[in-house]
Amino acid sequence: MTDWNPKEVAKFFATAPEMPYEEDAEFRFQFQVREAHAELRVSPFNELVLVTLWITKPEECLAHWAFDCVRIRICEDEDEDEDYLAMESTTERRPGALQNSFAIAKRDDIYSIHAGSMRTPA
Repeated sequence: MTDWNPKEVAKFFATAPEMPYEEDAEFRFQFQVREAHAELRVSPFNELVLVTLWITKPEECLAHWAFDCVRIRICEDEDEDEDYLAMESTTERRPGALQNSFAIAKRDDIYSIHAGSMRTPA
């Protein structure tokens, strides 16, 4: 399994304004980057984490997400030669709440981003 140390993790995330979501949107997308710069920051009360993925230059912002009460987990795909750094919201399952999640897969220094968002039933 890949050794995900804090300095390496910090390269993938950066704080940014919240990404606007369409109402009741459900989506999933994937893209790959060979170079990324980012930083992970948590609010003082760990209530909100803003995440951005950048490639190469700060002005080339690919995407960003906002999370409430985030947890980070690392898992290994036994069927694939990939390791995942996953972040998912742990907000209350409030009716109509927007739930966000994404994972970063790493293989041979290529990073695949998988992100999804769905609104819980009202």
